[in-house]
Amino acid sequence: MPTLSTTNLITELNESLSSERLGTYITYTHGNWDKATELYLWNMYVAGLFIPLLNLMEVILRNRIALALSAIHGPEWAWQSGFQRMLPKKSHSSFCPHSEIQNLSKKYQKSKAIGKLIADCKFAFWQHLLSRNYQHSIWNKHLYRSFPYLTANQNRDTLYQQIGAIREFRNRIAHHEPIFQRDLPADYQNIRAFLTSCQSPDFMAWLDSHQTIVLIQSKIIK
Repeated sequence: MPTLSTTNLITELNESLSSERLGTYITYTHGNWDKATELYLWNMYVAGLFIPLLNLMEVILRNRIALALSAIHGPEWAWQSGFQRMLPKKSHSSFCPHSEIQNLSKKYQKSKAIGKLIADCKFAFWQHLLSRNYQHSIWNKHLYRSFPYLTANQNRDTLYQQIGAIREFRNRIAHHEPIFQRDLPADYQNIRAFLTSCQSPDFMAWLDSHQTIVLIQSKIIK
C-alpha cells in the first residue's frame, strides 16, 4: 500500500477534506500524514458509533418533555396560547424558542400532527425547556413524571447541564469535528446518566445488549 508521503494523495486530501480540517490531525501526529489520516478515519469511526445512541437519546428527551407539556396544556400543547406565552420572544443566542414553536405550530396547524412537530423541534428547544425559567411552570409538579428514575443527586438543573454537554458533543459529531482528544468515556457516561434518569433498569439492560453499545464499550470505555 502506498504511503501518503510518497504519492499525490496529500494534495488530493487537502483539496477534498481541506487543509484546515486536517490540520488538527497533522499537528497531533507531528506532521506524519500516514498517522494523521489513520487518526482522521478512527475519529470518523468512533463518531459513527455514537450516532445511534445520540439519536435514541434525543428522541427520548423530546418525548419525556412532551409528556410533561401534555399533562399541563393537553395533547395539542404546541397550539395553546398559554404555552406559547411561556416562551421568550427574545433570546441572547441566535435560537429563539418562541419563534421555533410559532413557525412549527403554523406548519402543522391543519393536521395538528403533534408527533411531527415534536420531531421538528431543535435539540436547543428541548434543552431550553429544562432551564430554570420553567422550574415553577413545568418541573415543580412534573419532573418525576417525565424522569421517574432520577437519583438523589440529580434534579432539573443537573439534567439541564447534562443535556447541554450532550448537545455540544452531538454538534461536534454532526459537524465532523475532531473528538479524539475528548474524554469519550465521560461523554458516554453522561449520555447514559441521562438515559438512566428516565428509563427503567430493564430498558437499560436491553440497550446494553445491543451491538452498538457493546462496540462503544469495547472500543472506547475499556
